[in-house]
Amino acid sequence: MNTLQFLAHLGVIFSIGFMASFLSISLLLLVFLCTLKFTRFIQEKPYIASYQIWNRCLSISLLMTTAMAVPVVLQISSVWPNIWSYMPSQVSVLLCLSTCIIIFCQLGLMRSSLYEKYNLQHQLLKYQSLGATILFFILVYFTLLSTYWIIHPQEADFSQSFNIHIFFSCILLAILGALPLGLLMLTTVTWRSSFFPLHEGNRLVQKNALIFAWIGWCTFALLSLLLHYNVPNYWQWGYQNHPFFTLLFILGLLYTIAIIIWLTLHWPKYKDNQSPVLNQLLPYTSLVGLIISLTFYAVAIDYALSNQLNVLLLYEGDNVFILSLGLVIWFSIYALLTFAFGRMMYSSAKNGIELLHSSHHHE
Repeated sequence: MNTLQFLAHLGVIFSIGFMASFLSISLLLLVFLCTLKFTRFIQEKPYIASYQIWNRCLSISLLMTTAMAVPVVLQISSVWPNIWSYMPSQVSVLLCLSTCIIIFCQLGLMRSSLYEKYNLQHQLLKYQSLGATILFFILVYFTLLSTYWIIHPQEADFSQSFNIHIFFSCILLAILGALPLGLLMLTTVTWRSSFFPLHEGNRLVQKNALIFAWIGWCTFALLSLLLHYNVPNYWQWGYQNHPFFTLLFILGLLYTIAIIIWLTLHWPKYKDNQSPVLNQLLPYTSLVGLIISLTFYAVAIDYALSNQLNVLLLYEGDNVFILSLGLVIWFSIYALLTFAFGRMMYSSAKNGIELLHSSHHHE
């Protein structure tokens, strides 16, 4: 693989990273917004406006993630029509049910007049949280199933079964590997934004973010160990072919784990959002999380492609670069639009909260 093709593959990996991180952030926001203790705070005047802004951002994220996931599922189904036969019927029902619950609840939440009139806000949030939880465990199930296929490739009847299983494991590991990225970004946003000015509610979100950060990193470490034992030459191949990426990944991983441990040990001291050191560390930690997630995608997917596995792109030769370039342009536009939308929502929420506070003081 020459340098030009590797850069093209790296661009595709970036796009997978964006999609996976948005999915992670969407699921995490669903869980956070659906905790009973937290929903108590958004009933008050200043927090209804901020919640509605969060809900709009979440709606856009879910819809765009779904729009990107549908073509991927259809493509996989066209290449391997019998792949769904490996999924038990109960899991298929749960997958369809959880997806429908999330979509219908989100459509209901987008109609603010509906849930305000009939007081359905809490019920919709609870059911949406349930659907997101089921969806998350199905994702974990697919990862474990893919790992089992690596250990027992003779039990699958796909052509090039071992390589295909490595591909599935790399993709699923990359999606779950984006969880720490989503957690760090969410932690940074909740700490630095004005969406949650109430200290008690802010502390609750921060505490949940730390808990989920530990869960995310432990899951990431466990899956990395599974990859190491199932593909023994993976890290050696990565260091020989991409030493810079591998070292960057290890250093970034150690840095982010150290920051999470430091935050956990100093939690009572910094939980009131009074530390300038905390506000300085979190954005850099989020950036490092982004870097190590993308390096993980780079090494994992390039390993799969270098082992005569080209099922991701389904093209040979120069078409690989052309298709990769098109995907990079599409996902770059998507990322820029999402960033611009997020900035616009953030400014609207901040101005709206300030206006509500000023009107409340005048009263």
